[in-house]
Amino acid sequence: AGDDFDEALVRYMRKKHNLLIGERSAEALKINIGTAYERTMPVSMDIRGRNLITGLPRNITVTSDEMLEALSEPVNLIADAVHSILEKTPPELAADIADRGIVMTGGGSLLYGLDKLIEERTGINTIIADDAICCAVFAEVYTEIRDAGNVFFKVAFQSLQIAGLSQRGNLIQLMAHIMPRLPHFFDGGFEILIALLLQEKKLVFLL
Repeated sequence: AGDDFDEALVRYMRKKHNLLIGERSAEALKINIGTAYERTMPVSMDIRGRNLITGLPRNITVTSDEMLEALSEPVNLIADAVHSILEKTPPELAADIADRGIVMTGGGSLLYGLDKLIEERTGINTIIADDAICCAVFAEVYTEIRDAGNVFFKVAFQSLQIAGLSQRGNLIQLMAHIMPRLPHFFDGGFEILIALLLQEKKLVFLL
């Protein structure tokens, strides 16, 4: 979704202001004044790009109301997709979602008002995860570990038993016991282990 938002902003600035902006500028607009749901207090931001008519640099002020217009297409596609998925969800699971609510993760979920829009469209309480970006990264990391096989989990568990460490054991001690036992084919083991240890759940996923 994040890339789609950026592309939508680049297209909008080109069409509305005859201004060519780069990905970094689009990202800055999205983060600072990006809007998926009308703000109670509009905000604005100055942005620089290349005037497509004169070919010269140009500065303009962009408002959050313009961002709402620029991002309407990708935002509505997301809201429609969520609604469509809920329609196809088995009744028992749908009831559980309605009861517990929707939790949004990933950088795109941080777009202002996206949670409010989805809640309005679905009628289901929608919240953003405490650490939305890291949640998405951790999910990918966990998948890599799972796909690598159960060897890593067995080694990690045996190492914890050998070291006599608790779940909140010393990081350096843990590394000293686990790293020598990691299989050679497990690329990126150190980085993935660090990512796991940095999560709120500590070593739960290793066990």
